[in-house]
Amino acid sequence: MVNALVLANALKRAWPDCFIGWAVHPKSRPVLEGHPAIGEIHTLESSSPASIARTAEEIRSRGYSIAIDLQRLFKSGLLAFLSGAPRRLGFDFNRSRELCWVFTNEKLPPHDPQRHVVDQYLEFARYLGIDNPIAEWRLEPPAAARERAERLLPQGRRWAVLHVGAGKPANRWHAAGWARLARGLATQMGLSVVLIGGPAEAPVARDILALLPPIAPPLDLVGKTSLEEMMAVLERAAVVVSCDSGPMHVAAALRRPVVALFGPANHLRTGPYGQLDGVVARQDLWCSPCFRKKPCSHYECMPGIHAQQVLERVEGALR
Repeated sequence: MVNALVLANALKRAWPDCFIGWAVHPKSRPVLEGHPAIGEIHTLESSSPASIARTAEEIRSRGYSIAIDLQRLFKSGLLAFLSGAPRRLGFDFNRSRELCWVFTNEKLPPHDPQRHVVDQYLEFARYLGIDNPIAEWRLEPPAAARERAERLLPQGRRWAVLHVGAGKPANRWHAAGWARLARGLATQMGLSVVLIGGPAEAPVARDILALLPPIAPPLDLVGKTSLEEMMAVLERAAVVVSCDSGPMHVAAALRRPVVALFGPANHLRTGPYGQLDGVVARQDLWCSPCFRKKPCSHYECMPGIHAQQVLERVEGALR
């Protein structure tokens, strides 16, 4: 969703008077609230038929002239179909999933499915007649979140923000690696370290802190910030280290230096846009990228990333 903001901004830049609505799940809504390109947010509470019907009715009542399916899922395609929009635009057949292509009546021309997703989203702008659309996010945390981040991460210190989770288990790095990295960032580079993540990452944060000396431990904000506050913390970072995750894309959208850890995923497609030189990837493995969601029987890609590799990438990013 963060990466798809580039399309909304391209449309609004080309046609300032256009009205853009966006359908999202509740947990993602805070990222869009107050965004200058978005006219209305339609919240899809769940994937149940009743919830889809309610959201579709709300969307249909607005009289949209075009529905664009960027997510490429059955439910997103269905919602586009139920929107009542006469034009329903989606990806070509080879880039579609879960039969979403049956719900659209216009499709992008075929293109490389391994291009970065930001560039793929900008294809929609070109299809609609916008020449040379640029990638801009215009993502800003709200003022209250920024105030809290200023209290948590005071001025005068360089903060290395470590996002210690990932949505897919196969994309996660181990606690020992994070602990070695935190120690190196503090002792070798003089950075102040802060850990961030959702409530599900709290056990990982405890494991990381247990591996570090109790003197001057990293600031632990895992599970202690809202999504908006996490965005504001990322905004104050001198450097962000993350696995393939939503906060990684938020950090890139906020133009922070990002070092990303990749194993099963393809960093050329979903890495931090414009910063792929900062990616640590196990490209020497024959099986990578495999796109698995869970670790395999010979899981080597993420455990094989060493803290010293990451430190070297951080040093380059800071330069």
